[in-house]
Amino acid sequence: MTVGALPNGGIGLTGPGAHAVARALIAAHLADAEGEVFISHDDLAHLLPEHLDPQQIPARVTIPAATADTANVLHTRILARLRDFDTHNDQPGRLLVVTSDPPAAERAADHTELDITTVVLGPWPNATVTVDADGHVTDTTSAQDTVLELTRFHHMIDADLAGILATFADTATTKHPAAEPEPVAEPAAVDTPETTSPAPPDTCEPVGALVDISVFGPITVIADGTAIATGLRTKTRELLAYLAWAHPHGASPATLTEELLPDITMSKAGNYLRTLVANARGTLREASDQADETFVTTTTDRHGLDPAAVDSDLWRFHTHLNTAAGTTDPAEEAAHLTAATALYQGDFATGCDGEWAEPVREDLRHRTVNALIRLAELHDDDNPKAAITSLETACRLDPLNETLHQRTITAYLAVGRLDTALRLFRTFKTALRDIDEEPNQATYGLFNENPLKAPLI
Repeated sequence: MTVGALPNGGIGLTGPGAHAVARALIAAHLADAEGEVFISHDDLAHLLPEHLDPQQIPARVTIPAATADTANVLHTRILARLRDFDTHNDQPGRLLVVTSDPPAAERAADHTELDITTVVLGPWPNATVTVDADGHVTDTTSAQDTVLELTRFHHMIDADLAGILATFADTATTKHPAAEPEPVAEPAAVDTPETTSPAPPDTCEPVGALVDISVFGPITVIADGTAIATGLRTKTRELLAYLAWAHPHGASPATLTEELLPDITMSKAGNYLRTLVANARGTLREASDQADETFVTTTTDRHGLDPAAVDSDLWRFHTHLNTAAGTTDPAEEAAHLTAATALYQGDFATGCDGEWAEPVREDLRHRTVNALIRLAELHDDDNPKAAITSLETACRLDPLNETLHQRTITAYLAVGRLDTALRLFRTFKTALRDIDEEPNQATYGLFNENPLKAPLI
């Protein structure tokens, strides 16, 4: 059965064969060169309990760091598909959302018009099938208007899906969500003395741009090397941050007014948006002393940023991550990951309270955490101090990630830093207690081999 043949509104999988069926659906969907999959790290770990390798995941599989974040990150993907449809009146490949998170399932199921199919790992009100270990359907329940004519699904063991993912990861062309910036051209290379590893790329200065929009931390707009302190309205700064995130496709006036001006009536929102665009152009022209520059482009149906005149730390961030993902040279990968994580000076658009911004923050934070973890892996053997520094930064960004904290504690213990390991453990334990949780026994067990037997209080 193809994913497109599954019921609109989503389907739940239960029974002994539920995970095996989900694996087969993922594999079949990725066999379509345009098929995309969205699944949280936690859910994928349940499907691949013995074979999950984060380095062997194709680019067409989007993985939020934790199931609890799935709904927010999925919101970002849905907005990207909306913008892509708005731009091209067409969609990328069908998106298969596999989730155990009900809010994420509800959000995905509400957008079937965007070629999104939802598979829920558990019961689902719209339709649920119970399958045995061989994929035979033993029971079905469905809403009144949903017809289920299913007798058996293909099924797959975890090792087979892991092998398929690795194959696609090795052979597929890298493909990124439409919401992400395309790589920005790097400056021409210059001759430099040979070193043992490439120097980290320039992370701070825009390349040939009149204006630089910094969105990591408070939204800061720089012209002629100086931050613009006056002239830009608060909403204009938010508009510039949104367009930086939506680059290169930009956004339609309808999308901008819905996302940025939700409390303004439709009759007034259009004029207000035009006022913000005019404020951006006028202030940037004055600050850069470039009266003829447009900065904010406008076509019949879209607004965007002119990359010939504007640069952004967000674009450079994505460029470094994309380059790191595409290289087979560990030193080059480390250099670009270092550059990308150095750009992360704070959460996206700090101070912006628009609902659209929060899932973007979560997505970028998780990308940075993943980059830091990968940096630590690259430094494990030759530079344990640098590896620990990367893990410490990742823990600050993701204070509830137990796997990450376990890895950092292990790294501390490996170099004899017991006191530091204990402090991190207690900080993590306090953070969990704030949400009425406790560390699992595996985290406690990290200290079992410690000869000092320090108390875990």
